[in-house]
Amino acid sequence: MQTEIAREFAAFMRQHTERFCDWYVGVTTSVSYLISSRRIDPDGLWIARDAGDPDRAEDIEAYFFALGCDGVTFGANKASTVVYAFRKT
Repeated sequence: MQTEIAREFAAFMRQHTERFCDWYVGVTTSVSYLISSRRIDPDGLWIARDAGDPDRAEDIEAYFFALGCDGVTFGANKASTVVYAFRKT
């Protein structure tokens, strides 16, 4: 899985730590939902991008799980196209 989004996420993660296990990766419908539900701290270390398609978003998520990132796969719905990652505290 070497998409532009995956490369961008990997570069961001490596910029802040060498260990993928320090990161939580997920899929959601919107960044505003992540912030309002307190899943991410707006001032913390996080990244999010719209993959444009729920299957593509899940593929990117699975790629990072294989690298050792944390997360839970719930199965994206048709609106869940946003992939996100945040550094765990």
